[in-house]
Amino acid sequence: NRLGPPPPPPPSPVELAARLSREADTLARHVNRINPHLGPMLQEPWTALNSEPPDMYSTGSPEEAVLFVRANIHAFANFPEAVERLLKARTTGGGRARRGSRRGR
Repeated sequence: NRLGPPPPPPPSPVELAARLSREADTLARHVNRINPHLGPMLQEPWTALNSEPPDMYSTGSPEEAVLFVRANIHAFANFPEAVERLLKARTTGGGRARRGSRRGR
């Protein structure tokens, strides 16, 4: 047959949900490696929202987390499960930065 073998069947809803959950956990661990202050800042966003925006920040700093929360609070307010996942990843080791794990440095 010139067309080749038929494509594999699509994953079942259960398989798809499990795969998406694993991918979300991986993303949460990655976010916590980049900035471990983000999850706690999203848990108590009023600290960030009621403060003056910082003049300077660096990657992984509390000031960066403040700016991120101020810019994206509406997205997280509509998806509280994302905050829970970030906090869970932080308590399961997602907040530990590994030396040499960042490319380009």
